[in-house]
Amino acid sequence: MLSKLEIGLSKAQVQYIMGTPSINDPFDSNKWDYVGFEIIGDEVFKEVHHSLIFEDDKLVSWVKKKGKAANQSFEEAKKLNKEKSEQ
Repeated sequence: MLSKLEIGLSKAQVQYIMGTPSINDPFDSNKWDYVGFEIIGDEVFKEVHHSLIFEDDKLVSWVKKKGKAANQSFEEAKKLNKEKSEQ
């Protein structure tokens, strides 16, 4: 699913690819959240949280948050992901 996401897709296109968001933010209709679990090995599960951000009905950014990062804000997780990729 995520491999099909591209910057610039409309909300309708994203919903077709990803389905209905797990969490609808009543205060920000431009942020969609999807929550799930990832299987690692045979029995270990990690919470995975995807936050998608829209402007003018177009996808402008998204971040994947796993484990501890799954409970962080969008900006905190984005910073953490950047730091990990630089290591």
